[in-house]
Amino acid sequence: MRPAPPGYAAAHRHLGKTMDTHAAFRELENGGFDAKQAEALVRVIGRSDSELVTKADLAAHKTDVDASLTVLKADLKAEIAALKADIAAMANKMIVGAFAAAGLLFAALKLWP
Repeated sequence: MRPAPPGYAAAHRHLGKTMDTHAAFRELENGGFDAKQAEALVRVIGRSDSELVTKADLAAHKTDVDASLTVLKADLKAEIAALKADIAAMANKMIVGAFAAAGLLFAALKLWP
């Protein structure tokens, strides 16, 4: 059996796990892969490990998302309260305006001969 290519004896560390790339290379060769195939597969696996997410990564992201949602919820509640206050003020102005218009109409009708 041939030795692994340079750099393949190093262990790759990711996600708290260690991959012995040289052992993986040897196992693939023993399983029938030629050296180029074994080298390529070990390289691909090493790269794909770096793209995986752990439960701890997800938990940390969930904590961040939950905190953002809490802030967003508080902001939305404040905006809704402000809009309700604006609507109530506009409704009061409309009611006052309606009474004023009704009073003017009543006065005009009373003065009409």
